[in-house]
Amino acid sequence: MLMASQVAYAQSGDIDSELSLINASITDSVSLESAPVPIENPNIYTSWELMHRAPMLDGFQWSGEIAKFITPRMYIGTPFGDNKESISWSPAISSFLVKDATTYSECLQNESYLSYGLGERLEKTDILELKAIAKTCAQQFYGTYFDAKTYTTREEYIMMLMTMFGEKISLAGEFTKDGRFVSSGPGVESGFQNVKATAWYSPYLAYADEIAILTTGEMNWNVAKSITDTEAVEMLSLYTAYRMGYTGTDALQKGMIQTENLRYNITFTGTQSVEIKVQ
Repeated sequence: MLMASQVAYAQSGDIDSELSLINASITDSVSLESAPVPIENPNIYTSWELMHRAPMLDGFQWSGEIAKFITPRMYIGTPFGDNKESISWSPAISSFLVKDATTYSECLQNESYLSYGLGERLEKTDILELKAIAKTCAQQFYGTYFDAKTYTTREEYIMMLMTMFGEKISLAGEFTKDGRFVSSGPGVESGFQNVKATAWYSPYLAYADEIAILTTGEMNWNVAKSITDTEAVEMLSLYTAYRMGYTGTDALQKGMIQTENLRYNITFTGTQSVEIKVQ
């Protein structure tokens, strides 16, 4: 028969054992050095990933034990490319994205980074997102002219491609509040018979034709026509080939475009589809 002191000791031992198990469970669940639980959607980060990714976006590199658990996707959109190299602190390439865009060009950079770098895509596919970015930024910075059509036109898309990727082409004039374009010079001949040299999109058409990303072969440009997914992917593919100096006869499968602040990794997955990642 157990004495009262022995019963108390046994109960105390059981409690201590239970407390040890609870403490171990709590410690395991909140460990900052634990690998994050995988999530099927690559655009959704776990709380662990979000917390540890924040300093990475500011240009810091994790070291020590935590570095073992940094997943590859956590590097998407960071100022450095992968976890194979260690770098010291430096101003983040993405720091300019903290500010509100003040120009059409900045708008394109911000939106593409948010969509393809941070995974905040609003449309169903990457090519639909790219077309939406072209429309949104044109409306935001060039005014009511771009409200006339609910869809993205071929001119809007071409202007976006040229500007987003750093081509030195700009509007030769400005849009008024009532949606008219006022040219500031003699304009640029586009090569299309029905396009005036002073049209806002004429310089963009001329350059696009020069670098051979227009495949229509038309003498007249079908103004304000909606750009299809097929046309959008084809133009992006031809432009990527141009930037990379690719002259092969086979369709381009993958490409990379480097701008002053961002790097676009592009995979062409079909005639109407593409995957874009931004770092």
